[in-house]
Amino acid sequence: MTAANPAPTSAASAPDAFDVRAFRTCLGHYATGVAVVAAAHAGARCGMTINSFSALSLTPPLIMWSIRNESSARELFLAAEHFSVNILAADQIEVSGRFAKSSGDPFDAGGWTCGDHGEPLLGQVAARLRCRRHQSIPAGDHTILIGEVSSFEHFDRPPLLFVQGEYRVSAPHPMGRPAAASNDTAQALASASMMRLLYSLSERWMDEFDLDRATTNLSRSQSRTLAWLSDGPKTVEALGANIGISAALVDDDIARLLALGHIQVAASQGFELTPSGHALRRDLAQSIAQFEQAKLSKLDPVQVVQLRQLLIQLLAS
Repeated sequence: MTAANPAPTSAASAPDAFDVRAFRTCLGHYATGVAVVAAAHAGARCGMTINSFSALSLTPPLIMWSIRNESSARELFLAAEHFSVNILAADQIEVSGRFAKSSGDPFDAGGWTCGDHGEPLLGQVAARLRCRRHQSIPAGDHTILIGEVSSFEHFDRPPLLFVQGEYRVSAPHPMGRPAAASNDTAQALASASMMRLLYSLSERWMDEFDLDRATTNLSRSQSRTLAWLSDGPKTVEALGANIGISAALVDDDIARLLALGHIQVAASQGFELTPSGHALRRDLAQSIAQFEQAKLSKLDPVQVVQLRQLLIQLLAS
């Protein structure tokens, strides 16, 4: 494995040279939770996925979030006296995607109830707050909405996280607590669920492989975009569905890969790899194969084959 420390990406701060995409990418390095804010007014209801939710004050209990001025839901949120903040659980990626779409009614799928003031409340969440609109503040191309929390509840469900254009889940940091003795670690692993074991192994491998990926100057989602395009042209919508990120972030990845010359507009529809994109994808695939081979080298070759077959069987079930 080759560790690398690539030069940081920066953008000029002059108004006529400010790179909005690069700025959004920079902000994406700050990990956030994922929430759905929802409100009802005059017989209409709306809900939208956000990651701008933040605590503001404990006394009085105030929270804040922001909405784009061009959003079709802005006027309803400014008119509604009450709204809810539904902090999504780790298994609610589908809910996040549904409320991030600009078309259709995300409430049609069900899984919600009405609060005391008509505000929609989602079920199976990690936590939720009922709020009274306290203040709205214009700020650039967004409007900040401040809510006073009237009631709240939280559940024993791990939250959904979002960072660098990808969904993540939380896990204890190994440096956040004293290292356990080896027998304690073995006992903890023996009693862990299969889901926890598979996730922990996947995240560890992904984090370690990011050192190799850094040499290509690509993010995880950008390398996944290359992988999906290696099968042929794809539209932005198809890429977003396959990679599991929003259309705006797909647009950022597309812009980055176009600028690097790794993809181009397809003659049919969508985007496709250029020769350099195919070459980079092959290099990444080779790096992944070498990384996996090193990780599996302590296992018997028969065990490796059996493990692969078992994983394929589980994914197909």
